[in-house]
Amino acid sequence: MCGSAGTVGGDVDANREIAAQLKSWRERRHLSQANLADRINVSRSHYTRLERGERPLHPVLADALDKALDTGGLFQNLREGSAADPSQHRSSDAASPGESSDRGPFVPFPNTVHFTGRADEVQAVCQTLTGQLGHPRAAGICVISGMPGIGKTALARCVAHLLADRFPDGCLCLDLQGFAPGVTPLTDFDALGLVLAMLGVPDEQIPAGRQARVVRYHREIAGRRLLLLLDDAVCAQQISCLMPPTAGCSVLVTSRNRLTALDDAHRVVLPVLPPEQAAELFCAVAEYRGGDQTSIDGILAACGGVPLALRIVAARCRPDSGLTPADLAARLAHPRSRLTHLADNERAVSDAFGASLDLLPSAQRRLFLLLGLHPAKPLSGWAAAALADIPAEQAERGLEELVGASLLEPRGHGRFRVHDLLAEFAASAVRRELPATEIWAATGRMLDAYAVTAEAADRLLTPYRHRLSATEGAATGSPPQTFEDDEHARSWLTDHLDTLSALCVLAATDGWDERSWQLAYSLRGVFFLGRHWRLWRATHEAALPAAVRAGNRIGTGMTLANLGFVLGETHDFEAAMTHLGAAVEVFRDIGDRHGEFTAQSHLAWIQHCTGDYREALAGQTAALEFRQAVGTPRNVAIIMRDMAATELALGKHGEARDHLQTAVAMFTELGLRLDLTMALNGLGELAVHEGDTLQADVHHYAALNAARRSGSVFEQARAHAGLGRCAVRRGRPARARHQLTRALRLYDTLGAGHVAAAVHAELAALDGAGISAARTRTPGTPSAPSAPGQTR
Repeated sequence: MCGSAGTVGGDVDANREIAAQLKSWRERRHLSQANLADRINVSRSHYTRLERGERPLHPVLADALDKALDTGGLFQNLREGSAADPSQHRSSDAASPGESSDRGPFVPFPNTVHFTGRADEVQAVCQTLTGQLGHPRAAGICVISGMPGIGKTALARCVAHLLADRFPDGCLCLDLQGFAPGVTPLTDFDALGLVLAMLGVPDEQIPAGRQARVVRYHREIAGRRLLLLLDDAVCAQQISCLMPPTAGCSVLVTSRNRLTALDDAHRVVLPVLPPEQAAELFCAVAEYRGGDQTSIDGILAACGGVPLALRIVAARCRPDSGLTPADLAARLAHPRSRLTHLADNERAVSDAFGASLDLLPSAQRRLFLLLGLHPAKPLSGWAAAALADIPAEQAERGLEELVGASLLEPRGHGRFRVHDLLAEFAASAVRRELPATEIWAATGRMLDAYAVTAEAADRLLTPYRHRLSATEGAATGSPPQTFEDDEHARSWLTDHLDTLSALCVLAATDGWDERSWQLAYSLRGVFFLGRHWRLWRATHEAALPAAVRAGNRIGTGMTLANLGFVLGETHDFEAAMTHLGAAVEVFRDIGDRHGEFTAQSHLAWIQHCTGDYREALAGQTAALEFRQAVGTPRNVAIIMRDMAATELALGKHGEARDHLQTAVAMFTELGLRLDLTMALNGLGELAVHEGDTLQADVHHYAALNAARRSGSVFEQARAHAGLGRCAVRRGRPARARHQLTRALRLYDTLGAGHVAAAVHAELAALDGAGISAARTRTPGTPSAPSAPGQTR
C-alpha cells in the first residue's frame, strides 16, 4: 500500500550531485522550495537539507521527486548509482545500534486529504504511541479498529504525519492486505521479509527461515526510533512477530478485527462520524457551497456517518459530475437499493462489507446473514438464537465474535445493534445465499419467540384483561425472556416497541397472518400506556387485513375495535365509528358478547367525544350491566370511570363522583396503577368543576405520583394541566404557568397535538390578558376528557 522507508548512507559526493540536480530541475519547473516540499510531502527544512546535500535521498522520496518533476527516473537512478558501492554504506542502511540515522523524519505517503474530526481518537492514538517511548521495556502499540469503511487508515495516516518529528528514523508502512477483495492476506513470514527490505536489507541477505527473520528484524530496529504502520491486519498472528521487543519504536495497527490477542496494545474503536463532522467531510469532498439543505440532510442520513459512503457520494455529486444532490438523495431514499448507489467506478461500500463477510467462519457467516431478517437494529441473544435455531449461549458467543469483527455493536445488557448499512447488506445477502425454505423457517422462529414473549409481558402489564382464546397457545414454546414483575414487563415492551411493531408489519407482509394480529393484540396495552398512536395505528392497519386473510373472525373483530379506538384517540372520529361499528357486527355474528360490549364501550366513548352525551351514556350503561352480570371487576371499574366523564359533561356531578370513587377503590384493590391514575385525574377535574381547587390539588398530586409509578407520561401531563388550572382559579399565575408549561412539554413528547392545543390556549390567555382572562376562559374545563380504558 505504501512504499519502503530505507535510505542510503553518507556518500558526500553522491549527495552533492543529487543536490545539484535537484536545484536545477526545481528551477527548470519554476517551483520554489516550499512548493516542491509540499508536492513530495516533506517539511521545508527537510527539503532544504536535501538541496544542500546534507541528507541522503530516501528511495521513496527519489520516486516522489521523479514524479513531481517529471524527470524520467533520474533521481532513482542517481540514488541507485550511489548505492552501488557497498563501501559507502552499511547493507542495512541503518545506523549502528544506539545511534540515530541521518535520515530525519519521513512519512512515505501523503497525508489524507479532507480528514475530518476524530479529535479524541487522534489524541488517544498519539498519546499511546508517544507516551511509552522512554519506557525501558515496552513499545507503544495501538490498534485502531472499526467497521469496514469507517476511516481507520485515514486516521492512522493522519497520526503518522502528526508524529513525524517524534520518530526521527522515519515511518515504515506495510499493507497487510487483510481484507483486500480478491487478494490473499500476507503471512507473517512475508510481512517480515517486506519490512526487512524496507529497512534496507538486500534480498540476498533476508533470512529464509521465520525465526531468523525475526532475529534480523530485531537487530535492524535496535537503537532506532521508528513508527511502524501495519495497515489492514486480519489477525494478531499476522503481526505479532513485528512487535518491537524494546522501547524506541512504536506500532500503529489498523484492522476490522479487534485483535484482542495483542495483550499489550491499547485499542481505539472508531464510531461513525457525528452529524456535524459527517456534514463537514461531505461538503469538503463534494466542494459543496450550500443550497439544497434538505437533499444534503437526506444524503447524510443515508450514509449513516460512514466516511467511505460519504466520500463516494460526495465525489458523485461534485459540481462537474452532472448529478445534483436532489438526484442522489432521491436514489438513496430507498433502503433496499441504497447500497447500489453507494459506489463509483472504483469503490463500493458493499464490496468492503463483502470482504469482511468472506473471511468469517461458516457459523459466524450464517449468523450474520440471518441477522438480515431481523427488522430493527437492536436485538438480543435469544432473538439471534431463534433465528439460527441454536442454543442461546452459542448465539451470544457468535454475536460477541461478530462484535470482534466490527460487524456488530454492543449495546449493553445483552443487546446488540447492526449499523443500518450493514443491516441492509445482510438483508440482501441472506436472500442470495440461503435457500427460501431456511429463510421462511428462521422468520417463523423469530416471530414465535417475540410473539410468545410479548404476550407474557402483556399479561403482567394488563393482568385482568379479558384474553381471547385465539391468542392462547398460538405462538408455541416458552418465552425466551422472563419478567420479574409488571415494571420489568413494561420496560421490555417499551424498549422493544419499534422491533415488535416492525415484526407485526413484517408478519403481515410475508404471509404470517396469524402472528401479525396476535402481535398487534399483545401490544395494545403498551400502546395505550405510552399513547404510541403512530405505531398503534400502523400495526393495526397491517394486522387487520392479515386477520381477514387468516379467516380469524375473533382476531378481525378485535383488531377492528382496537383500530377504531386509536382512530378516535387521534380525532378521526368518522373512521373510528366505521371501524367500531364493523367490530360490533363481527362479534354479534360469532356470538362473542365480550367482544360486542368492548366495541360498544369504545363506540360510546366516540359519541362522548363528539358531544352526543346522552347516546354515550346509554351505551355505557348497557355495557356496565353486562360487565356486572358476567363479573369482570376491571371492566366494571373502567366503564364507571368512562361514565363519570359523560355524567360530568351532562352536569350529573353526584353520579360522576360516586362512579369515580367506586372505580378508585376497585383499581386500588386490583393493583392497577394506570387505571387508578386515570380515575384520580378524573376526580381532580370534577373537583375543579365544583370549585374545590384544594381537593382538586390533592387528587391531581395523587394522580401524578401514581402516573410516575405506572410509567404513563400522558397521565403525568394531564395531572400537571389540572394543577395548572387549579392555580389559575386561585389567582396564582406563576404557578399556573409552571404547571401548564410542564404539561405542554410532556404532551409534545407524545405528539399529542390535539390535547396540547388546549394547553397552548390557556398559556396564551395567561401571557396575554392575564389571570382574569384565564379564569373566565372555559373555567375548570379539562384539556381533554379522560380517555377510556382498555377492555379487550
